[in-house]
Amino acid sequence: MDNERAVPPSLTVLRSRIGARRDQLRRLGTESLSIFGSCARNEQRSGSDIDVIVRLRPGFGYFDLGEIKVLLESDFRVPVNPVIESATANSLDVGERVDVF
Repeated sequence: MDNERAVPPSLTVLRSRIGARRDQLRRLGTESLSIFGSCARNEQRSGSDIDVIVRLRPGFGYFDLGEIKVLLESDFRVPVNPVIESATANSLDVGERVDVF
C-alpha cells in the first residue's frame, strides 16, 4: 500500500465491485462476504481499512483468506482486513454488517 492512505470507496461502490469479483471469490472458497466497520456505516476516511467477514466453504482456510485479502487490496488499493466468520461468532461485536453476497 502507498504511504499516503486513500479513502476506501463508498459502500455502494464496494458492494458493486466486490460483487463483480464474486466468481473469483467463490473459487477461493468464499461462501458469503459481508462488510462491517466504518465502510458499512459509510464513515470511511483516509486511513480506514475495509473490514470484511468471509464465510469459507469446508476445505478452505487461512491461506485462501490471504488470497482473498490480496485480491481485494489489489482492486481497492487500501488495506483489507478479512476475518473468517466462525472466528467472529462469539468474540467480536462487528456492529452493523452489510451483506454483499
